[in-house]
Amino acid sequence: MNQQHIRTLIACKRELCERLSLTQVLVILQSEFVLDGVQIQEIKAKPTPFSRNETFIDTLTSEGQSNAFRALLNALRHSNQSYLADLLEAKARETVATPSSSAAATVTAATVNYQHDYEKLKDEALPEAVRMAIQESVPSLMNTIGDASPVIEYMREKDALNDTNVASLREMRPNQSAVVQELMHILQYSSVHDFVRFIEALNSSNLRHAKSPFKSILGKRFDLDSTVVIF
Repeated sequence: MNQQHIRTLIACKRELCERLSLTQVLVILQSEFVLDGVQIQEIKAKPTPFSRNETFIDTLTSEGQSNAFRALLNALRHSNQSYLADLLEAKARETVATPSSSAAATVTAATVNYQHDYEKLKDEALPEAVRMAIQESVPSLMNTIGDASPVIEYMREKDALNDTNVASLREMRPNQSAVVQELMHILQYSSVHDFVRFIEALNSSNLRHAKSPFKSILGKRFDLDSTVVIF
């Protein structure tokens, strides 16, 4: 798979993880020799629809053949998911037009007062530094957050988690470690708005100490104790 198509899939990853219906797509891609049986079993072994879709996208971007992107578009159209194929094609054209403007891959030099710019933040992809901090914080958070339910409910109320996300997380109870791990996977491909709401959820749930791994990893690049988020 070429770099343009990889960038396109990464840019659309959250949408795909949340909305993709994978069953028929896997059948089509296996019949076209884009994915093999081992890869498909690894995808199906994941516990939730979101994590299965995430593994599917990661497999395509890391191991996909040169025809994988075109085959995916074909599979989406043949499984009544043309809206996702249209999304990918539009993003691919946008990537060609602006190949160097990958917001998700750079740390933006901006200070955002999030008390007044929530709607704007919904369209801001997380900087790579924050995404990496989320990934690195998972082991610590699995030990720190004993019950993620208040965090999930706060984020749902603030439109930082959709109903599909919440349902998949609730399915994983009472395994709270698995819930926290899945929540971090979702958050890693979310927007600045959703991350800010997550930090607020920790504050409102007497889990301020859970911010420690983010502070140690991000340092001064992210002020988690004020009303200003710094990138």
